Amino acid sequence: MDTGIVRSNPPPRRRYDSSRRQAQAQDTRQAVLDAGRALIIERGYARTTMREIATRAGVAVETVYKHVRGKPALLRALLDADLGGPHPVPVAERAWVARVLAQPDAATKLATAATEIGRVYASLAPLFLAVRAAADADDDAAEIWTARKAERLDGMARFAEHLIDTGQTRPGLTVTEARDLLFAHTSPELYGLLVLELGWPPERYTRWLTDLLHRQLLR
Repeated sequence: MDTGIVRSNPPPRRRYDSSRRQAQAQDTRQAVLDAGRALIIERGYARTTMREIATRAGVAVETVYKHVRGKPALLRALLDADLGGPHPVPVAERAWVARVLAQPDAATKLATAATEIGRVYASLAPLFLAVRAAADADDDAAEIWTARKAERLDGMARFAEHLIDTGQTRPGLTVTEARDLLFAHTSPELYGLLVLELGWPPERYTRWLTDLLHRQLLR
């Protein structure tokens, strides 16, 4: 029966824009990371608080904890982001490592390594040094510093084996000796001393490191 009532179709549902929401969340996370990085470098790891990070990022403290569970997690996220992109990447799988290993001879591998290490340390060395400075008094910083040193030492051992396999290293050079030389000469502490404290231009550091590694490791 026709009641005379005109039925209208319900309005279409608005599609949920997950991409925009994800982009906003990523922007917020990046603001938190940027604020944490700046404060840790300026004030040191131990003196930086989550509330200060929230204030610098322009968000609530709860938002900071939502994106990073605490200062140790924040620091790990900063180091992982600088080293391998927005998500943790094992050392052996990082793009700059692949570029080094792909070079055709030992000399070019070392020159490429020096360039890549200088590029990474331009952003990473201040964070490494902040962790090292805090490690004596803060258990979390000490754990992170120890883990990063072990990771770097393992990476240099693999690189040393790779170099010796080329047959172009100096006679009698062992994997252990090559590893130790690589580990010491490419340390963030040495970069910090030469570039951050003594004011060497990064290009000078790269040239110096390339020459040093060639003289120490090759025929």
